Amino acid sequence: MADCERALGRLDRALDIVTGPDARAADPQTRIELRIVESGIRRDQGLLDAAVVALQGPELAGGRIRPEYGRLYYAYADALLEAGREEEARDWFGRAASADVDDETDAAERYEELDDFSFDDLEDEVDEDEDEPLADGSDLVADQGLDEDDDELEPLADSSDVLADQALDDENDDDDTDLVADQGLDDEDDD
Repeated sequence: MADCERALGRLDRALDIVTGPDARAADPQTRIELRIVESGIRRDQGLLDAAVVALQGPELAGGRIRPEYGRLYYAYADALLEAGREEEARDWFGRAASADVDDETDAAERYEELDDFSFDDLEDEVDEDEDEPLADGSDLVADQGLDEDDDELEPLADSSDVLADQALDDENDDDDTDLVADQGLDDEDDD
């Protein structure tokens, strides 16, 4: 009845039913279902934190996962997510998926959605500051002094070319010291 009143938009009537004397006298499983309805009513009222609190009870306090509480775990996770508590929601969707042995909910899928990382936004980055690298690597071409119209980049020198150039530099350095030494001898000869 409370769920029907909620569906009809009569939230006050629905709330009276879930918190009334008949609800308090109900069996434990029915009281859990009424807490789930109450949480929905609170969410409909825009009271997201109250929706989370409405579901809290001893069934959520234990560390042991019980299949009979699967719907409660799921509702709790959903309320946490609605309240912006994503990490906690992810944990509770995981518990709900473990408790849902008959696959009555989509808890496993919701858990996976919250665990999914996406890097799509990296492809769409735009460089607004010239000093920062562009996402497509075009700054590399600019740094090398190449035009965008160039179809091909020149290959880098292989290591043997670099080593040969370095050897020539070393030989030239030796020649410079000989030149300095020769100058020193010439200075002595002038004396």
